[in-house]
Amino acid sequence: MRIAIWNIRGFGAHNKKSMIKCLIKEDYLDLVGLVETKHAELSQWDIGKCWGHQGSQHMHITAVEGSSGIIVSWHQDSFTLINCIANQRWICVIGEFTRSQFKCAICVMYAPNGQSERLQVWNQIQSLHSVIEEPMVLMGDFNEVLSLHERRGATELSQGMRDFQDLVLDLQLIDMEIGQSFTWMWQNAASRIDQIMVQEELLRKFPDTKAFCKGRSFSDHYPIILVTTQIQWGPTPFRSLDVWLNEPSFLRIGVGNGRVGSGYGRPVNKTDRVGS
Repeated sequence: MRIAIWNIRGFGAHNKKSMIKCLIKEDYLDLVGLVETKHAELSQWDIGKCWGHQGSQHMHITAVEGSSGIIVSWHQDSFTLINCIANQRWICVIGEFTRSQFKCAICVMYAPNGQSERLQVWNQIQSLHSVIEEPMVLMGDFNEVLSLHERRGATELSQGMRDFQDLVLDLQLIDMEIGQSFTWMWQNAASRIDQIMVQEELLRKFPDTKAFCKGRSFSDHYPIILVTTQIQWGPTPFRSLDVWLNEPSFLRIGVGNGRVGSGYGRPVNKTDRVGS
């Protein structure tokens, strides 16, 4: 399971599509969420170009008066759509990732700027969560931060921050560490308003899950990647103590059991690792 979220600030330009295509190809993405697309019309051909015209599917919300807009697209061999629920500010695709056979709900968000409008969206997400049985991944541009250190120059916890914290606590979401203080920068302003948050069930299934930022290009937002991996470590290794070699019968017993060697088991190669 390899997914990404990116506020691209406009989907129409050719260079934006090229960057999305590079992101998908370089990081072997199964699904990508794009927000602030500002698109009024969208064809399968436009999405297909981003996936190299391989089999892809998508859901989208068009922009209103040139503002907002959301696209969620995926490779049809990697993700099977079961259901989709959408609002003007979010799209939730419910489905199964093919390789891991893991079902989840991925909700891609582009939150409003105003605190009262955001609160309405938080209430919608809480209502959505109450009717979804699968674990949720909530990602997008939330136009809000969870703590003071996530906004440059912030000195006081605002009501908007408290509302956002309440949402995360109510849904029992875990904010993934991305290795970067800010995801949006403009002149002297900077905030971590782009987030990927998951529920604990996903981390129990994939304990080696990680998230990280990619380089910023053609947008003042950084794209964020979430990767889950299931690792097969191979057979339990045989270990010995050097002092055992002083026992005359040790080597005879070891040879009889086929255990003479380095004592660290079979090395694990890349082919032994099963991606999700």
